[in-house]
Amino acid sequence: MFGLGPRTIWNKGLELELEQEFDWAFRYFSGDNPDSNGRDRRMFMHTIEPGVTYGFSRDFAMRIKTPYFYMREHSKDGSEVYSGARKFSLAGTYRFLNNVFEGGSTKASWFATIDMPTATRRHGEPMGDEFDDNWTFTFGLSASTSTTRHYLWFDLAGRGSTQIDGSGAGPEAQAHLAYAYRVFQLTDYRDFDLILLVEADARFEHRGRMHGDRDDNSGGYFVHLALGMQMNITNRIECKFGLNLPVYRYLFGKQFYHEGEFMLMFSYLI
Repeated sequence: MFGLGPRTIWNKGLELELEQEFDWAFRYFSGDNPDSNGRDRRMFMHTIEPGVTYGFSRDFAMRIKTPYFYMREHSKDGSEVYSGARKFSLAGTYRFLNNVFEGGSTKASWFATIDMPTATRRHGEPMGDEFDDNWTFTFGLSASTSTTRHYLWFDLAGRGSTQIDGSGAGPEAQAHLAYAYRVFQLTDYRDFDLILLVEADARFEHRGRMHGDRDDNSGGYFVHLALGMQMNITNRIECKFGLNLPVYRYLFGKQFYHEGEFMLMFSYLI
């Protein structure tokens, strides 16, 4: 659910996807310790993210996502609600290894993502890296192996951002590991399929820049752990939900950081 890149589907296949994300934050951090929040700032954000994936061939697919958000912030200065678009993303993946064997397979793919500066900004001020005017580029490798009951995925990626007007996020390296267990042994593709998911990611982000100078209040080390569930119906309809929580964070300077993310996802494959 919380992986880094898109997946391949069959030749001329089409996947319609709708994600909903819920994020919340109420603490500042310096290093790995909570810092003062004198204005009692609190944030809740709900994102609705439609997406479409198209398979140009068995081994090459592209995906576009167009997220929109609703955010509510509260502090001692009052409350404010605002909404708009987040960064739209265009991604592609090419599978260069597809070793299918009885009861499973081993696969590997390259993927790339471009995040476009489509985000709405409050009062003309950026609200973090996902709401600035910069383009962001991600390039990575995805590998997986599976049997009839067990799945294992691994993603490794690097990320870079433009720095328009001397401001932008620093370069980033990230890794994502996911394990899935199929609860019921399937005898037919039309059977109801229930899968349990455990995911973890590690990310390092270098300090960025602000107005031409190094931004000391940016970047850090982050580790998250997620638990989720996936339900497949006739191999065409997928429903997923999961909770992703930070288990370790070391932030450079002082930064406002989220406490978790809940995701609900629906996919229909044509």
